[in-house]
Amino acid sequence: VTSDYTYKLRLEESERKFKSIFDKFPVGIVRLSLSFDIIEANPAYCRMLGYTEDELLGINLTRISRSDAPNERLTLQNRLLNGIVQDYTLQMEFTHKDERLIHGILHITLIRNDKGQPLYLLGCVLDTTEQLELENRVQRLQKLDSIGRLAAGVAHDFNNLLSPIMGYAQLLREDLPDGSIQRSYLDEMFSAGARGRELTRQLLTFGRNEQLQLQFMDVNQVISGFERLLRRTIREDIEIKMDLSRHSLVIRGDVGRIEQVIMNLMVNAQEAMPSGGVASVVTSKVLLTDSDKARIGNIKTGNYVCLEVKDTGVGMDQATLELAFEPFYSRKKGGTGLGLSTVFGIVKQHDGMIQVYSEIEQGTAFKVYLPVSNKKGDHYKEKKLISD
Repeated sequence: VTSDYTYKLRLEESERKFKSIFDKFPVGIVRLSLSFDIIEANPAYCRMLGYTEDELLGINLTRISRSDAPNERLTLQNRLLNGIVQDYTLQMEFTHKDERLIHGILHITLIRNDKGQPLYLLGCVLDTTEQLELENRVQRLQKLDSIGRLAAGVAHDFNNLLSPIMGYAQLLREDLPDGSIQRSYLDEMFSAGARGRELTRQLLTFGRNEQLQLQFMDVNQVISGFERLLRRTIREDIEIKMDLSRHSLVIRGDVGRIEQVIMNLMVNAQEAMPSGGVASVVTSKVLLTDSDKARIGNIKTGNYVCLEVKDTGVGMDQATLELAFEPFYSRKKGGTGLGLSTVFGIVKQHDGMIQVYSEIEQGTAFKVYLPVSNKKGDHYKEKKLISD
């Protein structure tokens, strides 16, 4: 009797310890029947998928998860239930309650009683969604960096070819009278060369090989000084709204390059609104912490200027979003595909980060994060006063 009582106490203590670990463990744990129906789910698993435990009970795991290798999954399940293996691990995708896909690593173990008879399955799920997103960002940055180096090299060679072409064209023009047909041909040649030189400048900017003229400047002042040109450039059927922070937003950057970022993003917004709409420029100061890295990318923590350009245009689907900053990709017929990739290059030159949010028929928003400087931007203010 004493032995049975002791065994019962030990069993109850063991169950309490298991329950404590089950409830407090930060990784998702789920108890399954031998047919993979959910019997019990810990809070971490519920949070990961957005369900309550009551909503999950009785649901078969195969309904809310899928594998890229379904045949392998089925084989492993059969081997487990037939006692050939005691556990297995698979990379899986789980469906969140809001229909988002959660990437995870699932480890399934078969639990048996003292007689070796199967009781239930215990699943442990490690959420790898943020890790995969960070890996994809790193791979994309490495790809863009490689393309940028190639583009910069090509741009230098192309520029060297253009210089004698434009130089000799200019010499020939000087020997021909105004209005002659031969001079008009040379004018066209010179104009095409100038456009080619502008293209090489964009390639050099994208490749981040062009020297920056850095100074301390207030982003709000740059936008305000640039607003008149912006309104003359953008079509009249597009309403431009400015919502600038009341606080000083000083960074160390190249005024011309920051103006180019704003102009390129506004032109992109214009192209997304063929029938007119609203394009907004919003500035604010934000504090980025370690928790923001999964959302924004591998960026240093601290204070940043957030420069947002958003529109009420046609928006982009997920496939287009993934190509938004790809060099030479353009949805516009005849476009160079360097507008947004140039913006990306400039932002990276300034140790910043850019994000894009968009939905079909819901518009697009680009958010540029630039590190705040402790200076007051006096150099830029003096320069503007002199130029004015």
